[in-house]
Amino acid sequence: MGIRFSTTNLVVTWPATATGYTLMSGTNLASSSGWGNVTNTPATVNGFYTVTNPIVGQQKFYYLSQ
Repeated sequence: MGIRFSTTNLVVTWPATATGYTLMSGTNLASSSGWGNVTNTPATVNGFYTVTNPIVGQQKFYYLSQ
């Protein structure tokens, strides 16, 4: 999984060969409440699933769930 900044967005990527995963985000690593599916549909770019999220509000953490 890769994460990079692009102007006012955060771009999350992972290999397209990693099928069956859902990108999750949350605002608190210490609590499972507040975590949920990222609703943006991943695009496939150069063999990677790519999700672009605007940088707004609270800090967020990301992980892939299977």
